[in-house]
Amino acid sequence: MIPCFIEAIVAHQPRGRLDTHDLVARVPGWDAEKVIKKTGIHSRPIVAPGETASDLAAIAAEKLFAGGVDRAEIDALILVTQSPDYVLPASACLLQARLGLRDTTAAFDVNLACSGLPYMLWLGRSLIASGSARKVLLLFADTYSRYCRDDVTIASLFSDGAAAVLLGADEKRAIAKVGPSLLGTDGASGEALIVRQGGARSAARGEPFTPLQLEMDGPAIFSFALARIKPQVEALLGQVGTTKDDVDRWYLHQANKFMLEALRTKLGVAAERCPIDVADVGNAATASLPMLLARQLAAGAIPPRCRSLVIGFGVGLSWGTSWVEWV
Repeated sequence: MIPCFIEAIVAHQPRGRLDTHDLVARVPGWDAEKVIKKTGIHSRPIVAPGETASDLAAIAAEKLFAGGVDRAEIDALILVTQSPDYVLPASACLLQARLGLRDTTAAFDVNLACSGLPYMLWLGRSLIASGSARKVLLLFADTYSRYCRDDVTIASLFSDGAAAVLLGADEKRAIAKVGPSLLGTDGASGEALIVRQGGARSAARGEPFTPLQLEMDGPAIFSFALARIKPQVEALLGQVGTTKDDVDRWYLHQANKFMLEALRTKLGVAAERCPIDVADVGNAATASLPMLLARQLAAGAIPPRCRSLVIGFGVGLSWGTSWVEWV
């Protein structure tokens, strides 16, 4: 089997910023300090008027190309987003032209969010292992702030951002080797995190178009994460042939401080092995995990020969865990 490597990771945050104190001031009786203590989020990046997720993704991709990646080598472009420019065509197709990629490049969107990175490591590794592609460009971008207009409860969590991850078969360019992944789906609980407006279902019912609004059952999502992640992690560690004590870093989707600390406790992981990085980033949904890895790399916080688990969970409901060994 042809091995798969991560060759580059970069992140991009929009320039706009919303402070938690300013956000919470909209709701009489709310205490900003209590919100910050629970979520760990002091502020979050927000897109400008007229700016979309594909704009953020394009900037992230151009950062990657500026770092030495040859756009002519890209065989597949996969955009992971739940904030597409249009119902159709796929935003990835438009990005293929915008980024100047070859017209032989496969380009498509994937409608996933917080579990997107493990899913795409699984898919990208499969493409490379089969010989179908040598270079796979993964773009992750979302603008969840536009789905949270009327609900400060969720607006206090979500942010906007993008990241680009290049997968390839060239060990000489590797920063990490991608190992096996395990994935999960529970569509029966899908309405726990949903935007009902704007799709074919509401149109088929003849419902008038209304602004898109995210609905979230927080307790259900919390219970889902606590119940599903640990068994999957244990199964993957068994497949890899190791134990949790041999995992140097646990990279979890950066939902919020409260959930991350609860998951860390449930998994029995020491705090220093499970970074929390939400203070000035928030929950960037699709971009959360790759953005965390990009920031950890930039800070020199990933130790040499680090063995890690990359764990995502959220909309779908879906969850995934990938084994990644850093060079």
